[in-house]
Amino acid sequence: MQMEENIFLKQAMEELEYLSGDEDFRRLVESREAFLRDQYSCEQSARREGLAEGEEIGLAKGEKQKAIEIARKLLKMKIPVEQIIQATGLEESEIKKLEEENN
Repeated sequence: MQMEENIFLKQAMEELEYLSGDEDFRRLVESREAFLRDQYSCEQSARREGLAEGEEIGLAKGEKQKAIEIARKLLKMKIPVEQIIQATGLEESEIKKLEEENN
C-alpha cells in the first residue's frame, strides 16, 4: 500500500514539475489568478459602495421620519404651518396631509 502511495506521489510530483515548467500554462494560470483577484476586488468595492449608499438612504429616511414626528407634535400644539415648514424642512403638502390625518 505504501509503495502504491509513493508511486502516486511520484507521478503527482512529475506532473507538477511538467506543468510548472510549461511557460504558456504558467502564464495562463497567472492570468486567471489576476482575473479572479481583480474580480474579487471589484465585488468588494461594489459591496462597500452599496453599503454606503444604503446607509445614506437609511439615514435620510430616519431624518424624514423624525421631521414628520416633530411636525405632528407641532400641529397638536397649534403651531402655524409656515413655522412648522421652517422648523422641519417638510413641504407644505406633507404638513397639510399630516394635519388632515390628525383631524
